[in-house]
Amino acid sequence: MRPELRSVILVIVLAVALVGMWYQTFKITGVTAQVAPAQAERMAPPAPPRLTPLATETANVELFGRAHPAWSAFSS
Repeated sequence: MRPELRSVILVIVLAVALVGMWYQTFKITGVTAQVAPAQAERMAPPAPPRLTPLATETANVELFGRAHPAWSAFSS
């Protein structure tokens, strides 16, 4: 057998072995397992909490503009 052909066969065998080990790792760890059937009724996500608006009168806009010129409209 020529060395080039032997190298190609070796690479193919190693690639198949790697894919097989990768699949077995996912199978053993449960990544590929079905968690719930597709027709299962799932709970709705909870409603987001209501946020109160922040007080803007206490913010130092000039200090923010100097500290973050790229993010501030007041810096230009």
